[in-house]
Amino acid sequence: MEQGTGAAQVAETVRTGPWLHVYEELSARDPAGLAAVELEALAMAAWWLCKADESIAARQRAYAAFRDANDDRGAARAAARLFHEHFYRGEGAVAVGWLRRGFRHLEHNPDCAEHGWLQMAEAELHLHQGPLEQSVDSAGQAIQTARDHGDADLAAVALQLLGRARVAQGRIAEGMALLDEAMTAVLAGELTPLAIGWVYCSVVLACKDLADLRRASEWTEAA
Repeated sequence: MEQGTGAAQVAETVRTGPWLHVYEELSARDPAGLAAVELEALAMAAWWLCKADESIAARQRAYAAFRDANDDRGAARAAARLFHEHFYRGEGAVAVGWLRRGFRHLEHNPDCAEHGWLQMAEAELHLHQGPLEQSVDSAGQAIQTARDHGDADLAAVALQLLGRARVAQGRIAEGMALLDEAMTAVLAGELTPLAIGWVYCSVVLACKDLADLRRASEWTEAA
């Protein structure tokens, strides 16, 4: 995203642009005839269009297709996203089940970016359920995995998560500095729309919680 684009323009692009076309094309086809990556794309398109139930259903089918093809990285990637989709619906037990299943797929091959997304999901879990020290550790591991594999999205999302964990520990200045650093990746145009929204919303919400209106205003105007 170029500086000055803003979150609203990203949202409008998603609503009328490529994800709408992807959804219309793939949802019109027989799900049984879709490949794993097509089901994954359909799940993402449905998610962007706020069709949560359809997104989960398509991603579960994508997971099964990756699993049946012995594609452990694809299955782990789908499981990581299913963790988030269920977790933010308040379905914690289901979310944890998917998280553990994702880690199991990578037991014999953890050296991949997908492992970092699972580490990041684990950090999110501990941020909300404790202990906070485990959230910090898992976020730090995810950041290192992202750097090892050149995943800019994962690096920024894990960095903002580490920042939120530090804020929750009461280390406000350190945490907000990490959130500021994560936001620079947004302004530099290094991230995909999903990561942009993830980081942007986290920073604005953190500013709101801390009543740091000056910082929130700066980032909102810059983005």
